[in-house]
Amino acid sequence: MINRDCPICGGKPGESVITSRNDAGKLPFNDLSKYFVGLRADQTFFEYKRCAKCKLCFAPRYFSADELELVYKNMPPNLVGDEQKIVEKTHEGYVKHIKKNLASANSLMELGADLGLVTGPVVSHYKIAKGVLIEPNLDVRTELMDSVGNKDGFEVVDYLSDIKNDQVYDLFIGVHVIDHLLEPLQDLNLIRKKVKPGGKLFIVVHNQKSLLAKIMKSKWPPYCLQHPQIFDTKSIKNLLENTGFTNIRIKRTVNWIGLRNSLISLLSLLKIPHRFLSLLPNISIPIVFGNIIVSAEVN
Repeated sequence: MINRDCPICGGKPGESVITSRNDAGKLPFNDLSKYFVGLRADQTFFEYKRCAKCKLCFAPRYFSADELELVYKNMPPNLVGDEQKIVEKTHEGYVKHIKKNLASANSLMELGADLGLVTGPVVSHYKIAKGVLIEPNLDVRTELMDSVGNKDGFEVVDYLSDIKNDQVYDLFIGVHVIDHLLEPLQDLNLIRKKVKPGGKLFIVVHNQKSLLAKIMKSKWPPYCLQHPQIFDTKSIKNLLENTGFTNIRIKRTVNWIGLRNSLISLLSLLKIPHRFLSLLPNISIPIVFGNIIVSAEVN
């Protein structure tokens, strides 16, 4: 594990934002790897502090790059504990937003493409024939390539640093991935260089200053081992401006959740028995969770 300053401005850690009863900073890596995925009654995460300079919420103590590579290689698909058909409804909302705000695209660069739930519909709608999909999870590669029709013009790589060619792209997408980056400023600078002038970026992140975060406190799911930092509307705009993106627009998103699965997760967090809930249908319902979708341009 490493100690770090603010990944956006280099400022020192200031006031504490939230702590875990099971502080990850005091546990060995081998113990932490089993807590990397899933929700628990006693969430395990590194203490988050507010940057004394730019006010970003980040974890000053966190995994090293090598440790992150180990845990991400075999991570299950990012379905957030729900059925894929329900998660797909949330991603359909992201796709609709992109369609509404993007006239055309001939090439795509996507970071954290996962199963391709956004990738596939976007590629199909814009008839995109070439792109690079960055996804270190080997277990989702087959589904991801299936989502783009196994086109020869697409390649899948593990990391941004694996992109060796001089190709630039019309469109960049990153759904719930920027808050996972150990060096977001460095990575966004590289991404901006890979997007053509006039090209657009669309990213989805959690909102650390959302009402839900304030209500749930340490039990808010984004406070977890996967997030070295958690943005809000001001800090994500600050990051994009610092990396040269312009015309930044931010909008709240709607999440679809399975009612039964969500109730089971909630009662588990509260340590309340929930066996009787297994009899309920997993009806999908829309919730404004506090996530935000951000668009920006390269001049």
